[in-house]
Amino acid sequence: MEKQNVIVVGLGISGLAILDYFLNTNTNVTAFDMNKNIDKSKIEKYRNTNIDIRLGEQPNGDEDADVVYLSPIVDMSNEYVQKFKSRKIEVTGEIELAYDCAKKAKFIGITGTNGKTTTTSMVGDIYKLYDKNSYVVGNIGNVALSSVLAADDNANFITELSSFQLESIIDLRVHIGAILNITPDHLERHKTFEEYKKAKYRIAENQSSDDFLILNKDDKEIDIKNIKSKVIYFSIKEKLEDGVYYDSDRQAIISSLFGKNQEIVKRSDINLLGDHNVENTLAAVAIALSDNIPVEIIRKAIKNFVAVKHRLQLVRKIGEVSYVNDSKGTNVDSTVKALRAVNTPIILIAGGYDKHVDFDEVIKAFDGKVKALLLFGETKYKIRDTALKYDFYKIHIFDNLKNCVQKAHELSQKDDTVLLSPACASWDMYKSYEVRGDEFISLVNDLK
Repeated sequence: MEKQNVIVVGLGISGLAILDYFLNTNTNVTAFDMNKNIDKSKIEKYRNTNIDIRLGEQPNGDEDADVVYLSPIVDMSNEYVQKFKSRKIEVTGEIELAYDCAKKAKFIGITGTNGKTTTTSMVGDIYKLYDKNSYVVGNIGNVALSSVLAADDNANFITELSSFQLESIIDLRVHIGAILNITPDHLERHKTFEEYKKAKYRIAENQSSDDFLILNKDDKEIDIKNIKSKVIYFSIKEKLEDGVYYDSDRQAIISSLFGKNQEIVKRSDINLLGDHNVENTLAAVAIALSDNIPVEIIRKAIKNFVAVKHRLQLVRKIGEVSYVNDSKGTNVDSTVKALRAVNTPIILIAGGYDKHVDFDEVIKAFDGKVKALLLFGETKYKIRDTALKYDFYKIHIFDNLKNCVQKAHELSQKDDTVLLSPACASWDMYKSYEVRGDEFISLVNDLK
């Protein structure tokens, strides 16, 4: 059915891509954004067209619509969303529209609490080396719809999928899906851990027996049921008879899939810190092998892969002190993994938007390595109180990141690592974790 009346809620990068798609068509589009101060240059081209933009407003659910496209940040439990759904109006997101426009394409979907961006980037590098008609899209910051419209037929879309995006899918079918890990996150949105897991599990909802689902054998929280696709496991802890695993004796990633036993890549050829990045590499290998990509290409791409920006990124060394940007450490488990990946004394900078989770595991992961804790943001007192509960007292509280970096510089000594790994989202003070990480990089580069 041709869509005559469309509503778009949220004018971030995905919302604007939807407007571009419908611009100068016969579709009537009403776009809402609660931000009255949106950059007017971004919406000027929609003036006097088929698109009506309403700033400082949101729908009430009574509007005439064939479909409603929500920004991922819009909570599906909103009253107006529920009203649209009660009227049997399709409520979905940009990812679904991209899928609708790319029926000949192959989607590879990657989700999980942590490691999504690194794994998606690595898989993207593997696919691009194998087939130039490959695109890395989704939650990683590249709008899927824009790439779909620019791509040739039969393209590969390696898609990072957040729980927010998966909440609103309808028909999206990924040929290969991966769930890397699951720990409590975004409870301010999903309310319970079980609801958060349900959102993640939707990645497999529309798969068939011709598809693959890659799962972390070591993660006991992954308890997805009623899987129609072929399951392939990866493990860093055990040698799998039919899967992809890390062999600690050989210090290498091994595949025992499809009746073969072959070494894929040595640990020494993976240019990433931490065991969690071995797990991410295992998942990437399992995805690529499921799609029959030759081992030589997989190995070459992994050897050439380096840490993505904002993820355990070495910014600079000053007087043999390493400054590491892990601004993408937006939840507890991510920061725990970052702490485990660093093997020197740590000055930890943390804090940010409150997602209503506990920080006990962060403090437990200090393991004698953290020599000072520098806190800022909405959760600074919550993290401080948790640290005090575990008798950690070397705590400094600040109003901003600049003061944290300056104090870290004063406290640091030879062979220390100053680690920004907030364990929190950035939305209390920054538009995104990227903006927060960029500020950290700038502040570090300004140090003498």
